[in-house]
Amino acid sequence: MSTTQDQREYYRRRKSALIQDRQPYEAAWRELSDNFAPFRGRWTGESAQQKRPKTSRKIIDPTPLLAARTAASGMLAGFTSPSRVWFRAITRDIKLRENKAVSKWLDEVTRLLYDTFAGSNFYNVMPQTYEEAVVFGTGAVLVLPDPKTIVRFFPITINSYAIATNEDNVVDTIYRDITMTARSVARMFGESNCSDRIKSLLKTAPDTLVAVTHSIEPRETFNRALLGAGSMPFVSCWWETDGAENKVLRMSGFPRFPVMAPRWSVNETDAYGYGAGSLALGMAKDLQLSSRRKQQTKDKMTNPTLLAPSTLRNRTISQTSGDIVYFDAAGSDSPTVKPMHLIDPRSVQVLMEDIDGMREGINHAFYVDLFLMLTMSDRRQFTAREVEERHEEKLLMLAPVLERFEAEMLDVAIELTFDELVRRGRMPPPPRELDNPESIEIEYISILSQAQRAVGMGGNERLYQTAGAIAQMTGDVSVWDKIDTDQLLDETAAMAGSTPTILRDDEEVKAIRANRAKVQQQAQQAQLQQQQADTAKTLSETKTPEGSALDQLTQPQQELAPPAGVAA
Repeated sequence: MSTTQDQREYYRRRKSALIQDRQPYEAAWRELSDNFAPFRGRWTGESAQQKRPKTSRKIIDPTPLLAARTAASGMLAGFTSPSRVWFRAITRDIKLRENKAVSKWLDEVTRLLYDTFAGSNFYNVMPQTYEEAVVFGTGAVLVLPDPKTIVRFFPITINSYAIATNEDNVVDTIYRDITMTARSVARMFGESNCSDRIKSLLKTAPDTLVAVTHSIEPRETFNRALLGAGSMPFVSCWWETDGAENKVLRMSGFPRFPVMAPRWSVNETDAYGYGAGSLALGMAKDLQLSSRRKQQTKDKMTNPTLLAPSTLRNRTISQTSGDIVYFDAAGSDSPTVKPMHLIDPRSVQVLMEDIDGMREGINHAFYVDLFLMLTMSDRRQFTAREVEERHEEKLLMLAPVLERFEAEMLDVAIELTFDELVRRGRMPPPPRELDNPESIEIEYISILSQAQRAVGMGGNERLYQTAGAIAQMTGDVSVWDKIDTDQLLDETAAMAGSTPTILRDDEEVKAIRANRAKVQQQAQQAQLQQQQADTAKTLSETKTPEGSALDQLTQPQQELAPPAGVAA
C-alpha cells in the first residue's frame, strides 16, 4: 500500500475501535437527552440532512430541563462568571509573589487573558459545555487559533465524537464527525485536495451536506514514516468520511492537545464520565409518567367517560354547561347519563405529593439550591460561618467536580490562550526577577472556589478567636506569641482570593516597622528631653536662701571643715 492508503487504513481502524468503545454509552446518552436535554446529541441513524425537532413530546413536566439549565447557569456564574474575576496568574515562589515587578507583570498577564476570553466566544460556549457535562457526564470543546479573536472555541455535542485517554486517564485523543457543505469543504481545504465526489457536487449541488471526520491524537501512536505533519506532539488529520476514497484533506499538528474535555465524575480508567443526569434519570422518567397520570386523572374527573342507556344512542347529549337536555320521564326507566368512573379527588393530591418529591430529588441531584444560593447573592465573599450553616456538605461533595473541571477544562483553555498570545507577541516580557517563567500557575478565585476556601478559613478564624478568648480570660497576652500573625494574614488572604498587590512583601514590612520603631524612639527621646527641660525650669524658679534649687544642684559641693579638736 502507498503511504496515503496506509494513513486512511489506520484512521479507519482507529475510528472504528473508538466508536466500538463508545457504543455501550449511546443508549444511556439517548435517554438522558430525551429527559434532560432534548436538543443535545447526534445519534446513530440520523442523516446529515435530518433536522432535529423543535419540541420534545416526552417532556410534560419541565423540572428536569430547568434543573439542568439552572446547574449549567450556576456553574457558569460560579466557575467562570463573565462579570466577576475567577482566576489570576501567580508564581509558585511565595517570596516572588510579594515582589512588585513580578506582581505587576502577573496582573498584566491576567488582564490580557481576561480580555482575550471576553473578545472571543468563550462565554457563549461555556453554558452548553456545562450542560452537557452535568447531564451526560462529559463535555468537549475544540480550541483553535483565530486571526481576529486570538482563539475560538468550538463546542462538540455528545455522541458526535469519540475520545480516548492516556496512562494517566487524561483525555489525549478525539475523533469527531462533522457535516459541512461541499462548498465549505472546498473553501476550507482547497478544491484540489477534495475528492472527485465533492468536485462534482461543487458544479451541481454545492450546498449538499457531506460528512467529514477530524482526528487529533498523540504522535507516538503513529508510524512516524507515515506522517507528513511536521514534528508537533499532536497530529491533526481531516478526511472525508463518505465515499470510497476517504480522501485525506489536511494533515497538521498542535503543540498541546487543543480540546477541553471536562468530565463530571469518572469511574476508574473510563474515558467517558457520568453526571448528575445519571443520578436523576429514574426520577425524571417517573416524574413524566406521574405527570401524565395526574393529567389523565384530572381529565377523568373534569371530562369523564359517560355511561348512557342505549335508548339515547341516536339522540344528541349535550355536555355544555347551562344547556338543557329533554327526555321522557315516564316510568322508572328514565334515561340517565352518568360518569363511568368515579375518581376520588384525594388521588390527585397523592399524585401531587409524589410529583413534588421527585421534583425535589431532581433539584437535589443537580445542586439547584446550592447554585441559586451562590448566583443570587450580591456579595462576592462568603464567611465560613455562612457556608458552614448553609451548604458546607454540598460544597465539599462538589469539590471533586470543581477540581476536575479546573484541570480538564479551565487549565486547558488558559494554557492554550496563553501560548497563542505568546506566539503572536502579545505578552509583555517577564521581569528579570522571574528567572523561570514556567513557574507561573493559575489560581482560581471564582465564587465557588472562594466559598470552598471559606470552609478551610473557618479553622484559622476559630484559632484566632480561641487565642483572643484565652488572653481575655487569663489576662495573659503572651498567648499571641504562639501565633505568627503575619503568616496567618498571608494564608487567610490567599484563601480569600485577595489581590496579591494588596499585601506588602516581608522586606517592605520590615522597613516600615523599623522606621516606625525609629520614629517612636525619637519621640521618646524628645519627650524625655522636654521633661528634663521642664524640670530644670521648675528648679530654676524655685528660690532657696542660697539661691535657686537649680544652682544648688549644679554648683560643686564645698568640703566641710572638721570640727575643732578633730584632726583633719
